[in-house]
Amino acid sequence: LTGTLDERNKSLSLILYTLLALRVRIALKKGERSAHVQWVGVRFSLPDPETLVLNLPEKFLQDLRDLLQSWESKGMMPTKDLRSAAGKAAWLGSILPRAKWCVAVLYCVLKSVENDELQGKEVTRAQHREGDQRPKKGLFAVKRLETARRWMVAFLQAALERPSRKIHVGQKRTLEVKVMCDASPEGLGAVLVLDGMIVSCLSSAVTDEDAKNLQFEKGSSSSQGIVESLAVLVAIKHWSPRLKGYHLQLLVQGDSLVALALTQRLGASSPALNFVGAELSLALEAAGVERIEPLHIPGVLNIAPDYLSRPSKWSAQQLPAELEGIKVEEPSRRSADFYTLPSPAADPSLWGAEDVAAVGSAAWEHIS
Repeated sequence: LTGTLDERNKSLSLILYTLLALRVRIALKKGERSAHVQWVGVRFSLPDPETLVLNLPEKFLQDLRDLLQSWESKGMMPTKDLRSAAGKAAWLGSILPRAKWCVAVLYCVLKSVENDELQGKEVTRAQHREGDQRPKKGLFAVKRLETARRWMVAFLQAALERPSRKIHVGQKRTLEVKVMCDASPEGLGAVLVLDGMIVSCLSSAVTDEDAKNLQFEKGSSSSQGIVESLAVLVAIKHWSPRLKGYHLQLLVQGDSLVALALTQRLGASSPALNFVGAELSLALEAAGVERIEPLHIPGVLNIAPDYLSRPSKWSAQQLPAELEGIKVEEPSRRSADFYTLPSPAADPSLWGAEDVAAVGSAAWEHIS
């Protein structure tokens, strides 16, 4: 609710009378109207008419992170711990939507384990198991959700680094931030635009190390979607310090439909894109970007990023007018420590396309 007190009263009355007309029962005694409200463990504050401050419960985040960390290098863990983690993660996903895909995986594994026990499948497996043939009742294999576990630990750590976050709710215009990206087989290019003006640009070569880490064929047209998605990730991480502290919506522009789709789904059908999507979601959380809007631009209009992605042609091409006076920055080298999670090269089992697709599609059916 925004505006003057009288305007807020009218808006609230409209909502309540509409719900009454629809015969929706409202527990008015549970309602609270104040500049500071506690709801489902989260404290909301309105320091001014334009800003909503959301304060996350740090102990809750720490407890969930520690629980998931305690599963590291473990073979089997109690199903009751998985049930507890799934419940807590479901609450987290209602507040921070980027965590919802992990909720799906946790519940999918939980339901599978419970069904296997009810149908006697674990007893049958135990009889054919070499060595210890005791049924693993009340236990689940941690490796079944290892990708989600590692991502969630990293995500919770990023959330703990900024438990208080500001959201613009007013009518005043805020700073418009755009990141325009492109990629070619030889390089990545991007520009940072603030209120319509390019303030920074970058160019980075696609290296053999990139191809090794992400498991793609360098220079092949089949890897174009991967390198264009990598360009978005590199741009977000490179300019992360400049994005923090703003009430912003990030508008990603580009001519790659694969890369733009990845900014919304944060996952795909290939190991490399799944990995880049997971890394991108962590980078957005660390940068404080609450919302990201993709916009497709035909290649012929994506002039500056396209130029920056092809350094071998700079000597034969004229510098685009919009890049005049802008220093071309070179991001830091993308060695293994550039990424938060193990890459497809470091741990191929984490990013298998078939496993991820099967778990994701089945899980959402059980928590809707």
